[in-house]
Parts: sequence; structure tokens; C-alpha cells
Amino acid sequence: MKSESKTTPIWFIHHLKSPVDGILIRYADRPVTGKKLNILFLNGRSEWIEKYEDLPNDTKFGEDAYWVTMDHRGQGASEGLRSHVKSYDDFATDVEAVVKATFKDEPYVIVAHSMGGLIALYGTMTRVLHPQSLSLFSPLFGMLMPMPTIVARMLAGFMSIVSFLGNRSTGAGSDRRKAFERNPLTQSHARFNLLNETQYKANAPTYSWVHATFRAFTVIFSRKYLKDLKIPISLMAGEEDLVVDRLVYEPWMKAWKEASGKTLTFETVPNARHELLNEDDRYRNKAITFLNDSISVL
Repeated sequence: MKSESKTTPIWFIHHLKSPVDGILIRYADRPVTGKKLNILFLNGRSEWIEKYEDLPNDTKFGEDAYWVTMDHRGQGASEGLRSHVKSYDDFATDVEAVVKATFKDEPYVIVAHSMGGLIALYGTMTRVLHPQSLSLFSPLFGMLMPMPTIVARMLAGFMSIVSFLGNRSTGAGSDRRKAFERNPLTQSHARFNLLNETQYKANAPTYSWVHATFRAFTVIFSRKYLKDLKIPISLMAGEEDLVVDRLVYEPWMKAWKEASGKTLTFETVPNARHELLNEDDRYRNKAITFLNDSISVL
């Protein structure tokens, strides 16, 4: 990662053994003196720590907050089968271990993108994670499928029953970095090029990952869990997002309000694609402002 300067804190890389199965999880932190806030950033599927290493500096919390981030199991330099998980409980438990290793018992907030948003919400609703607030960008609350959802659920469920089938790649969504033209991720040439320069490949999810994700959707839409969700939540989505199903945000917000009486701050960005924090500056700047404002409400 980038070297330290007089004004910019340095990222330090660490590893810990997952409480789930002992695989090595890579995480990073940026210690600061006189910190005013703890921020955990959770990235999306097939992403890695270095992709967002400049994010803190672009927010107003760059030098005042203790930032922590990580490579989820099966991606980046963490161990595990690529783009694979048996349950989002495993994701949440890994995150909890990183929180304990860094923030200890101190309060913290979570900023998350895509799959990281689902992990953050799932972990919070199942009480594995205890953030003060959630700031979610293009969170994975629903999947865009090439087949009817009920068929996809049944297929993923069947394939995941048999371990060697569940571990197989679905072959979907692994070619989004191949060409800039018509890519669904970002309209920034420079940031798109960085995606292809990394040593970490974009891997299609396994059938078990798909099955686990559908099960996580069931939890986050469950009134049983929604009624006890009381923390501030902010959500931003791009109007041109073709990676996750953004049309489920409204039903989720309605379900949360009916169950708990709570509402969230919701904003869409016209013409923006999936990776709001990796988008062209005309869209990314709006996401950074939204992030600053969402944390300021604490």
C-alpha cells in the first residue's frame, strides 16, 4: 500500500485466523492520533483492500477517524475458495473478529458497498455486529437473475446440498472488467483501468454463495429481525445500477418502517452506475458528500 506522508496516515496490513474455520483473513487499519471516530469499511464481492485505500483521504474524516477494512474470505489476499461462502454468518463472524482486533469495545460505524452492505445489515440484524450506524452504497438487497428468482433459488439450493456441486462456479458476473465500453461498474476510465491492473481476479460466485445470499435476503426482510433494527441507516444507489436489484430498496424500506417505525435517508444518483465510490468524479463526489453527511448525523 502507499507510503506514509507528513499529513496522510499509513495503512498497516494484518492477518488473523477466522473463528469459523481457521483460514487467514487479511485486514488493514490506519491508526491516527486523537481519533474522534472508528470507521469500518466493508467492500463488495471480488474486491480487495487496496481498491479503496484513498477513500478516507477524500472524506472529511481522513485524519480524525481510525479506519479499518478487510478482504472478505475468498477474495483479495484472504484465504478461502474464491467468491464462496456457506452462510453469511461466516462473513459476519469474520467481520466481528476484525472489529474485536481493532476497535475492541469502542463504538464504531460501518460504511459498506454492495455485498459488504448485505454483510453489514445481516450481521447487525442477527446481533453479531453492533455498529452505531450504517452508510450503505449500492447494497446487495436483491440479485438480477437471468432466470426467474424462484428457479434460481431452487437451483442454488439444490446445488449447495452437495458440497462438490455447491463449490462450483456459476460462471456469472465474472467478465465485468474485460472492456470499458458498456461495463456496468463505473464511467471513470482511470478507475476502471485500476480494476484490471490488480493481481486479484474477478471470480464468478459459487452456487453456495448464491444460496447463502438468498438466505441472507430472507433474514433482512424478516419482520422478526426488522422490528429490533433501530440504528440510523443511510442508503445511496445509482439509477443505472445493473449489478444489483435496486428496485428492492423501496420494499425493504417499507418493511422496515412497518416493523419498527424507523425510516432511513435514501438518495439516488441519476446516470450513476454500481460502484458509486469508484465512479467518475461527477458521481463519486456526490457519494462522498452523502457519506460525510450520513456520519455527521451521529
